[in-house]
Amino acid sequence: ASTYAANVTPLLTAGRVVPYLDEKTGKMVGFRVMHTEPKSPLQILAIEDGDILLQVEDVVFNEPAKGLQAIQAVRGKNKVTVFIERAGKRQALISSVK
Repeated sequence: ASTYAANVTPLLTAGRVVPYLDEKTGKMVGFRVMHTEPKSPLQILAIEDGDILLQVEDVVFNEPAKGLQAIQAVRGKNKVTVFIERAGKRQALISSVK
């Protein structure tokens, strides 16, 4: 369980993330995590350096402005689902919200 998941604003600022572009299409498909701060929301959600944040709930990160939509999507939720790509494989990370 994570009390940090209640507010996704720190999720995208809890380290260093940069837009990640698909090599074939050149279109944004997520945010690559370059660095996570110790005990940050990213680290508490088990997100690691090198992961690609693809989606939070039903908000797909296909443009930088989608971060705000992700924040709105998790308000009032008991659980938050974050989709990532790690080592070429898509995974869902689920965290309870207190």
